[in-house]
Amino acid sequence: MMKKIKKALCLCGLGALTLGAVQLHASVNRVAAMVNHKVISTTDLKSRVRMAALSAGMPETPDLDAQLSGQILNLMIEEQLQQQMADKIHLKIEDERVDLAIQDIEQRNQMQKGQLLGMLQQAGIPARVMRDHLRAGIAWVEYIRAMYGDAIQTTALDVKRKLDEIKASRLETNVHLSEIVLPVDASFDKGKARATAQKLVTQLQSGAPFAALATQFSSVPSAAKGGDRGWVSLSRLDPAIRQTIEHLPLKQVSQPIETPEGIAIYVVRDRRAPGESIDKDTLISFQQVLFSTRKGASQEELYPIFMRAKSFTENTKSCAIMKKTLGNDARVRFQEVQKTSVSHLPDELYAFLSKLGKEKASQPVMTDLGFMVFMVCDIEQINPGDPTEDEVKDMLRSQELQNIAQRELRNLRSSAFVDIRL
Repeated sequence: MMKKIKKALCLCGLGALTLGAVQLHASVNRVAAMVNHKVISTTDLKSRVRMAALSAGMPETPDLDAQLSGQILNLMIEEQLQQQMADKIHLKIEDERVDLAIQDIEQRNQMQKGQLLGMLQQAGIPARVMRDHLRAGIAWVEYIRAMYGDAIQTTALDVKRKLDEIKASRLETNVHLSEIVLPVDASFDKGKARATAQKLVTQLQSGAPFAALATQFSSVPSAAKGGDRGWVSLSRLDPAIRQTIEHLPLKQVSQPIETPEGIAIYVVRDRRAPGESIDKDTLISFQQVLFSTRKGASQEELYPIFMRAKSFTENTKSCAIMKKTLGNDARVRFQEVQKTSVSHLPDELYAFLSKLGKEKASQPVMTDLGFMVFMVCDIEQINPGDPTEDEVKDMLRSQELQNIAQRELRNLRSSAFVDIRL
């Protein structure tokens, strides 16, 4: 059991997944694809494949590189098209926006600030690879808003219909879905997509974080939120999807399913029976402290650090003083997670935290990065009522922008000059 907890507690993200400090082989930087007038190099493609493999916890092999390259190149082509459209209207995404996106990923995976890029660097992957990936996604969202945001109009009748739909959905079974969708097209056929999806399923069943894989592999808008599609009524799902989802146990990974959007993998995060509100949730706030250790440290080196963490546990009596108790030691890192849904936490981590009780520091837990101490500050049950008219308008506008983005990307892909040279 402790083995499982340690795996989940290893900052719940890429920290549990290492490829080692494999260095890029010196090679000629060739052209992987031309997208209109822009080049995607083989070096950048290899870095993205390695980043995806790192996220999935897959060992890097020539066979894996060959299997992932087509899918990753397809995503890079779409990102290049998205970035080109943003450039066309002189839309510039500042570094600070990208920094915030990185921090969001770290917080969503209970990682320390700076840890994500540090792990990539340790694996020999330039930070630029992640930053370019995130910058393209942000630029595309801003481009769609700039071009189409003002044109979207919602009437009182639209709002009423949506509210009626929300009320009617409460009379059905609703599921909170996470998804990874691999597109199928001329450059990435159904067989390749299914083979890649099956490998992802294997990694997810072995404990790889769903959100990290969704961010790297999925081609639908939910990828920006770690694959979180939100609440959906079963009746609104495609029949092929519904048949699988109806009988899928909570938190279990589905087998790959052929859908209108491509080959998909699903996880049911939560389920509401007819009559239950989909808005009820459990929010948890907690703090965590990492006492860093050197990789490969001996028992003699680890012992004093463990004793310091143990002393910290014994002397920290509340969340209010947890950070103050630490002092200014640069080797000790503090992080606070506020009001996050328990559905966003790995099962093992939530099970661990729920047993602590409020304002009680945990015993030190050994992870790949050092000893960690946790303290739960608050657990809150929420069950809000119907959304307001303004909230419904925001929902409708967001959905319409997503639909426009998907149509626009399909049109761009069909009209672009794309020359794949692999």
